[in-house]
Amino acid sequence: MSNHYLNPLQIENYKTKIEKNMEDAKQLTKAAYHEAISDNEKTSDASDQGTQFEKQNTKIALGNHSNIAIIAMKKALEEFDPEFYGYCEECGVEIGVGRLDINPSVDKCCECQGIEEQKARNFMKL
Repeated sequence: MSNHYLNPLQIENYKTKIEKNMEDAKQLTKAAYHEAISDNEKTSDASDQGTQFEKQNTKIALGNHSNIAIIAMKKALEEFDPEFYGYCEECGVEIGVGRLDINPSVDKCCECQGIEEQKARNFMKL
């Protein structure tokens, strides 16, 4: 793509942002799991136990969500190609600066991402 809509500095800034986001997510995951494990107060009250269990589950879910994001960012960095960065891997249209600003590791335009999510929702209904 010789006429890239992003300039080389923008592309490098997005790559740097992906790397930083990935490090932040790793720290968040580590902290969430550590808190879930270390939050083991013994209590005999059933409602306190339930509350503690819910807090632990929430921290574990946060860690799991961060792990999914880390996998996506790792994939984005492994497949990072400045010539094609910022274009939808499905249809080839520009993803757009606004979308990349929010999530620089995104690899699909809004329309293709929506189609993928709809397919996943339909599959889950089966």
